[in-house]
Amino acid sequence: MTVWIFQCNPDSYDLSGALRDSSVDTWLANQHRSEIKTGDTVYLWETGKLSGILAVATVLSDPAMMPQSPGDAKFNVGGRDLSGDRLRVRLQIDKILTPRLLKTDLIKNPILANLPNLKFANATNFKLSSEEATALAEIVAALSPEPEEEEAQPPPLTEEDFEVLARHRAVLLAYGVVSFRAAVGGKFDIALDDCDPG
Repeated sequence: MTVWIFQCNPDSYDLSGALRDSSVDTWLANQHRSEIKTGDTVYLWETGKLSGILAVATVLSDPAMMPQSPGDAKFNVGGRDLSGDRLRVRLQIDKILTPRLLKTDLIKNPILANLPNLKFANATNFKLSSEEATALAEIVAALSPEPEEEEAQPPPLTEEDFEVLARHRAVLLAYGVVSFRAAVGGKFDIALDDCDPG
C-alpha cells in the first residue's frame, strides 16, 4: 500500500464545502498514474493561507477516465472547469479532520518538514515515503482519536414508573433501598421520603 497527498487549490476547488456536503468521491490522477492503486491511503491537502490536511481517504479504484460527479462539480470555483472525462480515482472519505492539520504544525516535525508537496507545490498527487507516511499517521491518530464506545443506557424512567415506585415505597424501604437511584439503576437520585405514595 502506498500513501499519498492529493492536493487542491482553494481558488479552484472548495474542498471544505465538498467535505461538509459529503460530495468528494473522485480525485484527479495527474501524476503517478501507474502507481496509484486501489486500497492506497490519501491525505487530502488544501493549499492557501490555511494550508494543510482536511481529510483522510482510501482509493477505491485504479486511475481511469471518468467524469467528476455533479455533486462534486458544484464545488469547482474560480471559473475553472474540472468536470468532464479525465483520469481520476474514486475515493472513500474515512475521516474529516476538525480542525484541519495545518502546514505550520506539520513542518515542526523534522520528518514532515520536507513533504514533497512543500518542495514542489505545482502538482496534484504526491507520493510519501514510508517514514513520512508513518509520522503523518501518528499525528492524525493523536489529533482525532477514535471515540470510545458509550455504555448502553437504560431507557428513561417514565412518570408511570415513578408512580409505581412511589406506591411501593414501603417494600423498597423494607429491602433497604434508600433512594430511587438504587431502585432504578442510577436514573434518579430522589429520596423515597420525597415520594407521596398517594
